[in-house]
Amino acid sequence: MLPSLLVPALFGLLTAEVSSLPLEDGWRFAPDTAGAGEAAAWFAPAFDDSAWAEVKAGMRWEDQGFPAHDGWGWDRKHVEAPPAWQGQRVWLVLGGVNDACVVYCNGARVNSFGEAETVTVAETALFADLSAHLRFGADNLIAIAVYDRGGSGGLWRLPCELTLSADRLLATELFSIVPDYEAGKVHVSADLLGLGNEQRAVTLEAELRHDSDDPRTLYAEARVRFAAGEAPALELPLQAAAMEKGVKLYLRLNDAAGERVLSSLQSIAPRRHPQWSQPHGDLKVRNNFVTELAKFTAGELKGSFQNPRDGWVLFRYAASGGVKAEALPQLALDGTAGATTWRRDEFAPATFQWMQRLAAGEHALTVTEPLGGVLEVLAIPELAFCYFPTDRHLEVFGPYDWAWMERHALSAVNTIVSHGDAPEDPFQSWRDEGRTWIANSSLPGLGDETPPDPQRVYEAWAAAPGALTPGYSGLIVDEFVYASPGHFASWTDAIRRLYADPRFSGKTFYAWSLDLYEQPHSLEFSRALYDLGGRFSWEKYLPSEPSEQMARLNIQREIAQPFAEWVNAMPGIEQRLLICLGIFSAPPETLNLDPACDYQVMLDLQMHALATDPTFFGLGGVMGYLASYTDEEVLRWTYRLFHHYAIEGHTERLTNTPYRLAYLQNPDFKDGLDGWTLHPAAEGSIKADKMEGFSFLSGRYPPTPMGDQFCLFTRQ
Repeated sequence: MLPSLLVPALFGLLTAEVSSLPLEDGWRFAPDTAGAGEAAAWFAPAFDDSAWAEVKAGMRWEDQGFPAHDGWGWDRKHVEAPPAWQGQRVWLVLGGVNDACVVYCNGARVNSFGEAETVTVAETALFADLSAHLRFGADNLIAIAVYDRGGSGGLWRLPCELTLSADRLLATELFSIVPDYEAGKVHVSADLLGLGNEQRAVTLEAELRHDSDDPRTLYAEARVRFAAGEAPALELPLQAAAMEKGVKLYLRLNDAAGERVLSSLQSIAPRRHPQWSQPHGDLKVRNNFVTELAKFTAGELKGSFQNPRDGWVLFRYAASGGVKAEALPQLALDGTAGATTWRRDEFAPATFQWMQRLAAGEHALTVTEPLGGVLEVLAIPELAFCYFPTDRHLEVFGPYDWAWMERHALSAVNTIVSHGDAPEDPFQSWRDEGRTWIANSSLPGLGDETPPDPQRVYEAWAAAPGALTPGYSGLIVDEFVYASPGHFASWTDAIRRLYADPRFSGKTFYAWSLDLYEQPHSLEFSRALYDLGGRFSWEKYLPSEPSEQMARLNIQREIAQPFAEWVNAMPGIEQRLLICLGIFSAPPETLNLDPACDYQVMLDLQMHALATDPTFFGLGGVMGYLASYTDEEVLRWTYRLFHHYAIEGHTERLTNTPYRLAYLQNPDFKDGLDGWTLHPAAEGSIKADKMEGFSFLSGRYPPTPMGDQFCLFTRQ
């Protein structure tokens, strides 16, 4: 059994008053080009830093007067610890240090984080326990030696604070909690990189209790011990009753002496059943992507339907028997009649499509000719193809021309992204169908040391095809990643200027982006773009994993959990968010890392999660990146997945093929030549070999040692 004091201790922890000291301002900084700071005791309280530059945490040192500095640099700050804190655990919390650092307090080395050339903590929250080194009610010196291997450097991410209440943040940053409702389990793992190289907990304990008025009702428990450097993981059973009611998860991380490093209380939410809010609560939801709005049968001429959100509506007509295109019914929306340009659904015989972007609310529909079949009206997400036209990187594929698109993609697409000007034909015919075309543009100022001029950014975007050219529905800008507050302020100003231009009226700005909710200034940018009516293409490029379980867990960690965090930070963002899945699977970059795994199953797992995990209900859209980097079979499969989940609204997987290919054993020569039958021309002419970096040279992305092994043939 776990300690009986765990639950009351946790409740005491959660009700304690939050106490912290912000440390953003007042740092002194000096570059250490020669790496002599440690020998010169730059960490000592008595060291004179009065000649050093004054800088702020939460910004790169490149933006504070040191634009070309790489290597070592030192930050120092004096702070008074409140007397009332004595006897309690006091944490120094840093939102991320680029790339590694050593923390000192009052001249004593406390901990180190990351490794100078190999392990970065640029995007990892760091927690240094200063309790044993602080003088309470007196002045204290905190010194941090930072190593930047190139690019951005310094104490570049907030928070930066001393706090007694780090447990909740620690739990968020260190623990990954993944409820698997289908398997009936809760997976818990911990990444202890943020606790540093010199303080490693050795026991992880977990209790799962009913989410009721009596938290003492024990439901399941587990404990795992681990060695320094290992990542602890465990799982607990999650039965059907708990899925419907929700449960509480109590976690405790202990050090080698059995002392608590942190405790955490987490809620495991009940499995929700996706449903629109009123007045649309009675609509039939097929999955997260597709909702039935109305159905018209033979002979019906008039009706109405409720659209639950601003977005795409699909009119899907299943003809009875054979039908010619000229005999298809014509539809009038909200009293406005026009030519209904139907597209034959290549994935479904005798079925035709017409799509429109419609405002939320009630819409009237008139059929100007009697129906000879069934007309379904469905709310669907935005479904984007990127890019057309495109050059494939390997000539053996494609060509991905319009004829190819009509056979394999367009029945599952309502938005096309072009890189530059769109071809005149089919640009017009595509828009006649009610579908949209947007164009790509770059992000001026990205990578520059100083923020760009907003007017010049606006002018660059205004010159892009998607911005002011008639016929386009908007532009998508590549890409909003980490940058300084000044950069994001300039980009926000430029977007406002673009939206103020009357020629941009009716168009949409799409931001290709990473996790913009993580930093205050990028979150502020996101809110501004949201208020203007913009949309986000959120990049999630997941490589294949060694097993299906690991793949599904990674989908939860890398997509579902961050998605929930962004929605929590910006309610409503889900309806403006397209998840941009990485589908690239051919050199020079491929996410298909493991030849013993079926990459098509990997993509199916991702689309299935987006379609069925309640976390994603209301998701605005999905797109795949990038056609030119994708082999033809995977590209065809991607749009079959789009159609299966986001047009037809299925909840079952498209394929039952096993994730792990049993007929392939040791395909990467990880185990030498085991399992291979050899017929060498001469003794020793075939052997297993290895070269560091070979997998990256062969196109595997991101860099991984998987695939550095190979079979070497010596010519005789």
